[in-house]
Amino acid sequence: MAVPYESLDNQKAVLTLRVVGPKAFKVVDGFRYLDQYDDLAPYTVPAGAATDLASVPFFLQWLVLSYGKHTMAAIVHDEYWDDDKTVPELRQANTAFRHAMWESDVPFLRRWFMWTAVTLAMMTRTGPGRLRVAAWVLGLVTATAAVLARRDVVLSWSVPAWVSLGAGVLALLAVVFWVAGSRAIAGVCKKVVIGLVVLLAVLSLFSLVGHTDWVADHAGWVALGALAVAIGVWGKLVAAGFFATLEVGIILLPVLAIVVGLLLYAILEGVMLGLLKIGRALKGAAGRKPIGTLNPVVSDNLEAPTPPAEVTLEASQV
Repeated sequence: MAVPYESLDNQKAVLTLRVVGPKAFKVVDGFRYLDQYDDLAPYTVPAGAATDLASVPFFLQWLVLSYGKHTMAAIVHDEYWDDDKTVPELRQANTAFRHAMWESDVPFLRRWFMWTAVTLAMMTRTGPGRLRVAAWVLGLVTATAAVLARRDVVLSWSVPAWVSLGAGVLALLAVVFWVAGSRAIAGVCKKVVIGLVVLLAVLSLFSLVGHTDWVADHAGWVALGALAVAIGVWGKLVAAGFFATLEVGIILLPVLAIVVGLLLYAILEGVMLGLLKIGRALKGAAGRKPIGTLNPVVSDNLEAPTPPAEVTLEASQV
């Protein structure tokens, strides 16, 4: 397979990135992606193009890292994806992204999962797309509820009563902070309230499905039907619906474990921070140096060593 990337002077592409932030980079030397299956090719990434590499949430980087064989494909995608593009243009960028990953030898499921992620982001840009995503989620929840009902696992309204109270309090706080002019805090409260409302809706569906005897007796068919509908609502992007459903099945349990682990970590981090503050308050200036060092620290704002200005990778390494 021919190398799909070349420099702007028709030489072998060498990717050089300049670090401009914790998760922000700029391309030092531009390059082109030569998609042999696309009439719009080549796709050109100019020098100075901004990128965050692959935009993978931190809790999913056990499955897909933000860098790797897909790095140059991700940079091409970043260059051709922005808020000003139309849905057809975004779809074209997504297709080029998938092709570039294939030509970069990214494993089959990984590249389809990554393409599905950007396709899902594209769908949420329009009202009909958001409705499709909502219908997909509804289908997945219904299928899961049917399986649990077959196993005599039923979630009823008695479980989330405290969640309702919490949602009400946060909704009130959101209004208060919004009236007071603190949009940032109000925005956070709003997002939490929306999350809780979604949780209540999901639990309501679990309760409805779980208490229906017919569903429990025909759980397998109900689950298959719900999954078929969930995948079918993606329309022409049914392949993305299939891989999105498959991906949810793969990542669900690990993500739940990660969430529990992150909550435990946050609690421990908060406890340790509180203990450090208490210790420093008791010791005064002597308590302003990190544990395990003898050198005095002049500031609490400890910074990591400055990274090298540029990181260079051969095209074959990414």
